[in-house]
Amino acid sequence: MESRLARNHGFGSKVAIHPRQVAVINEVFSPTAAELERARKLMDAFRKSEALGRGAVEFQGMMIDYANLRWAQRILGFDSEV
Repeated sequence: MESRLARNHGFGSKVAIHPRQVAVINEVFSPTAAELERARKLMDAFRKSEALGRGAVEFQGMMIDYANLRWAQRILGFDSEV
């Protein structure tokens, strides 16, 4: 529960004081399949827009820019297939 609360507040990791905590922390802080897919699509949409000389684009009903691109890159850094 503590790990989920930390992630919901925007933290990207948590300190473990006992080895039994590691599995739960890894599970909670690892991106879900849906997050990975959204990050891939966001990155693709942004790169296409960027190739046209734009620094922002609409994606799934919201405007995205370089801050969103950095989020996607961070999420995809967890993906071993990238």
